[in-house]
Amino acid sequence: MAKIRSIIMTLVVFSVSVISVLPQQPTPDEIIKRFAQRETEAKQARNRYTYLEDMVLQPVTSFGFVEGKYTRSCSVSFVNGERKESFLEEKNGMKGPRITPADLRDLATIYQFFLTEKELPDYKLNFVKAEKVDELNTYVFDVRPAHTPDPRKSTDRVFVGQIWIDDKDFQIVKIAGHSEPEYGGNRSARFETYYTFVADKYWFPWQTVSDDVMATGRANKVTMKVVYSQYKLAK
Repeated sequence: MAKIRSIIMTLVVFSVSVISVLPQQPTPDEIIKRFAQRETEAKQARNRYTYLEDMVLQPVTSFGFVEGKYTRSCSVSFVNGERKESFLEEKNGMKGPRITPADLRDLATIYQFFLTEKELPDYKLNFVKAEKVDELNTYVFDVRPAHTPDPRKSTDRVFVGQIWIDDKDFQIVKIAGHSEPEYGGNRSARFETYYTFVADKYWFPWQTVSDDVMATGRANKVTMKVVYSQYKLAK
């Protein structure tokens, strides 16, 4: 009996020891605080880089036929945090939708989303789940704007959707959603953006894809792909 009691006590001590060394899961608030800090660092770092931005947009008919193509290629840099574009090519052969200023603002900001400490108060976040994306362990959050801008008073755009946060680097590695405001019959295409690891330290946007209906006066099915490549530190 004494031997059995000794074995049980040994097992209890071993179990407690194992539990004590297991990593503690951070709370949603802790995750938000840490990733906002890291996102601030990542965006500041990204603004020290130049990169190429190549966009292809194609309207698709209800029968699956492509109606023309819009292409836009430019080199992007930042001066005092402001985005500067040097155009390499822009061609519009589409027969359906038109590219609006709001679309270009989405391209420059929403598709390449960073949720920094500065922007964090503008959004409401809710933890959804932990999820594995390829080889990455991530935390998934629903993201909603605290207030949607009034298009009659502002040209600001906001992100609505979900973000995936890497559990090691605490940076965004994927987003999925759309931009707002949507108004006057306009509808933003739903999209996904994937991020790539740069300089062994930061996650920067790598590719945005969409296969959805957008409306700029009338509804059109479109496929879109934007590739962000050749990240180089500005000289």
